[in-house]
Amino acid sequence: MKILIADDDDDNRLLLSKIVAQQGSADLVVDGQEALEAFGRALAHSDPYDVVFLDIMMPRLDGLQALSRMRKLEKTRALTEENAAKIFMVTALGTEKNVLAAFLEGECNDFLIKPINKRMVFEKLLENGILLK
Repeated sequence: MKILIADDDDDNRLLLSKIVAQQGSADLVVDGQEALEAFGRALAHSDPYDVVFLDIMMPRLDGLQALSRMRKLEKTRALTEENAAKIFMVTALGTEKNVLAAFLEGECNDFLIKPINKRMVFEKLLENGILLK
């Protein structure tokens, strides 16, 4: 499984990468712009990400903006819903407004509210039909 993790907090990025390490290789980036660039490169090389974790509050390009642009890139490649990345928003701001925006505007698959732990991440992966090795 190919995984992309975008979070501007080093500790959160490292924790999430350790949690998913057994599931596949993870690329780590520090903001939404880097996430969008990595996502676009992967699509261009026909090696798309299976799973993406996006923090909502990041510099340069926030997670909601990155999510929206990622979904647009997938549509230009005519990816079906089954072939599209499973994108999870990660936030400490678990307000209804943020969660609703992520689902309705950006078409995320699910969300995680910080602080995250291994059980929480695995439950979300299972709920979203992502096979675990």
